[in-house]
Amino acid sequence: MAGGVDYWVVFVQGLAVSGHCVGMCGGFVMAYSGAVVLSGQNRAARLALAHLLFNLGRMFTFSTLGFLAGWLGSVADLAAKAQGLQGVVALVAGVLMIFLGLGGLGVFPGFKLEREELVAGSGWFQGAMVRAVRSQSPLKPMVIGSLVGFLPCGALWTILLYAASAGSGPEGMGMLVAYSLGTTPALFGVGMIAAWLGQVGRRRLNVVAALMLIALGGLAIYRGLIGSGWL
Repeated sequence: MAGGVDYWVVFVQGLAVSGHCVGMCGGFVMAYSGAVVLSGQNRAARLALAHLLFNLGRMFTFSTLGFLAGWLGSVADLAAKAQGLQGVVALVAGVLMIFLGLGGLGVFPGFKLEREELVAGSGWFQGAMVRAVRSQSPLKPMVIGSLVGFLPCGALWTILLYAASAGSGPEGMGMLVAYSLGTTPALFGVGMIAAWLGQVGRRRLNVVAALMLIALGGLAIYRGLIGSGWL
């Protein structure tokens, strides 16, 4: 079961991976920002609204995936308990997260889950994104954000693993909402944060994110050990 600490830790993890989010999503943000900047009055207010809609779209997709991850974790937990293997989902998720964190630190450089191209290069995603970018709907930024949420970046996968370890759909959803909120400030300031941090700053944030991922893995393992009755 997740607690308040879990949500805060996931939120801070979102802040730590913000530089990666800017690099991956910055182009999509510019896809809707350009038209706002070049047209009409009250540009600042309309641009803020567009960014809000974009991030709400991301949050909707993330929270839906979080619910599914938590629900699947609960189903797997029930099956494991039937076999006397309580806590196995959290244990497996924790071990994977630690390996991914070590991969981010360069200990296991090949152990990463950066596979955005699997979705970004697919026909359905490209077609949907082109239609969204060309749309004149005021909800265009939200649609773009909801599509971006499907990109399987390593940071998202690891938080979904942690959500699965909670063994609850609603708690998994809550974790992904917290993660989405953590990544939001950087995307509001896309372009500015990259220049302010610089390459060295972004590398340091990546190290922080990897260390926090290892810590999350440790928490998941602890949850699994408690669930198994080994602690």
